[in-house]
Amino acid sequence: MARVGRPTVMPIEERREAIFIAAEKLFGERGFKAVTMTEIAASVGMSKKTLYEIFKDKADLLRALIGSSLARTDADFFKNGKTINEELKLRLGEMARHILSVRHVRLCRLAIAEGAGNRHLARSFYEIGIQRSRASLVESIDKMKPGSHLLSGLSNEIVADMLVGATCFVPFMSALLNQAAPDMKAVNATIERLVESLFKQEQW
Repeated sequence: MARVGRPTVMPIEERREAIFIAAEKLFGERGFKAVTMTEIAASVGMSKKTLYEIFKDKADLLRALIGSSLARTDADFFKNGKTINEELKLRLGEMARHILSVRHVRLCRLAIAEGAGNRHLARSFYEIGIQRSRASLVESIDKMKPGSHLLSGLSNEIVADMLVGATCFVPFMSALLNQAAPDMKAVNATIERLVESLFKQEQW
């Protein structure tokens, strides 16, 4: 007779993602304050003790949930012989995928609904979900050669805001207000046209 082995333990990343999915759903339905860690644990089918081994409290879980929507990679800008145009398209595409992701849009709705009465939520969302992503793009633009684009007279922070706004604002607002799925093919086409219009073809 074959021995029955111990149940397969779910890898930590899979457990974290399952918790994120459950917390995202509960927060969206009932609000951040109303949901307890006990309820989140039960919805995932784990003990509260196990949940607290992964996240120290609900605020820690929320910070990790916000961070999970980020699309930033650790790739260095202007490496492997790519042109400024190619690298900037990759970075803007990365930003667009983050901003227009289903999770990020849902978290934006949560921040709007809860932010006025929950400073911690509003601060966490700004620092992790907005400021960190924006800083990533500014950091990339900082590495460009002076005069390499038509917006060189503006600060790199303004350039970053203009690029993100021109590529993501309309589809983001449509997703946020009308729950319309963004057309990523159209977004990528906008990124292509924008970069080709504003940035010179130049090897770094």
